[in-house]
Amino acid sequence: MNRVITTGEHYSYIRIAEGCSNRCTYCAIPYIRGNFVSRKMENIIEEAKQIVATGRRELILIAQDTSKYGKDIYGEPKLAELLTELCKIKDLKWVRFLYTYPEDITDELIKVVKENDKICKYFDIPIQHISDTVLKKNEQKVYRTKHKRYNKQVKKRNPRCSNKNNFNGWISRRNTGRLR
Repeated sequence: MNRVITTGEHYSYIRIAEGCSNRCTYCAIPYIRGNFVSRKMENIIEEAKQIVATGRRELILIAQDTSKYGKDIYGEPKLAELLTELCKIKDLKWVRFLYTYPEDITDELIKVVKENDKICKYFDIPIQHISDTVLKKNEQKVYRTKHKRYNKQVKKRNPRCSNKNNFNGWISRRNTGRLR
């Protein structure tokens, strides 16, 4: 592994995709980092094994939207499958994944989180706003009702699971005409 790990001795981040294909009006990431591009699953698993071999016991999967992992190269979301494969690594104790968006959280992903003890029991969901008016102007794909429906769906299928939300208070002045 030619990578320098700068985190603590017990955990490490693994980037599973680069870029973002969403075109939210307030965000420059797609223009800076390009479209969403997933890494091949076998490369991620190999990197994870090498990291765990250094004594680290926790992996944190990162991407602009981990729930979209695999759609671009496999034609469908593969985060659930990736998590299942990572959980097979012997000395790995915990897996977290940051960030997920409700539109791509599948029943399979909820089930995998529920059934694998190595996966931390929460979904990390960034929320830009809860006003449908602002979300529409910012060209978001998920509105208030979808967030509520998603929360109920997760709780129903996995009562032990929770949501960790990051509130990003960006409002595009260009599209709203004012800041509030």
